[in-house]
Amino acid sequence: MKKKDELVNQCFGQFGRILNSFNAAEKLSRDFGTGDLLYPSEVHTIEAIGNNTGCNISDLARIIGITRGAVQKLSAKLDGKGYIHRFMSSADNKRIFLELTDKGRAANNGHQDFHRKMYDEIFGLLNMFNKAELEKAITVFEALEDNFNAYIAQEENNEDCNL
Repeated sequence: MKKKDELVNQCFGQFGRILNSFNAAEKLSRDFGTGDLLYPSEVHTIEAIGNNTGCNISDLARIIGITRGAVQKLSAKLDGKGYIHRFMSSADNKRIFLELTDKGRAANNGHQDFHRKMYDEIFGLLNMFNKAELEKAITVFEALEDNFNAYIAQEENNEDCNL
C-alpha cells in the first residue's frame, strides 16, 4: 500500500498532466462544419456573439474577459472569414456591433454539437463512480479551485504567493 505522501505526489502529477492535456487541446484548431479550421479563441468568440445578440465590441470584451483591442482583432478576422458581420449603428457611429452570419451560426451549432459529444463522454466516465466518490472528487476540485483563485488574487495584487 502506498504512503500518503506518495499518493499526494501521484495526485499532483496526474493533475498537472490533465492540465497539460487540456491546454494542448485548447490550442488545436477544428472544423465545426464549415470547411474551415477554427481555433478555440475564434469559435468561443463566435459562440459569445451568438449568445449575446446585438453586442458591441466593448460588451464582447467584458463577456469574454479580454481587451477591446483583442476583440477588435478577432472580430476583424472573423468578419474577413465570413463568420460575423461588423456594422456601425445608425444611431451611434462610434460603436461597432457584431452579429453572426449563416456561416457563423453553422460554426456555432457545430461547436455546440462538439461540446455535447465531449460532455457525454465525460459524463459517461463520471457515471462509473458512486455518489460518495463523486462527492469526494467535488471536495478535492473545490479545494484546488480555491487554491488557484487565491493564487490569482495574490498575483493580481502583486503580493507574495505561498502555494
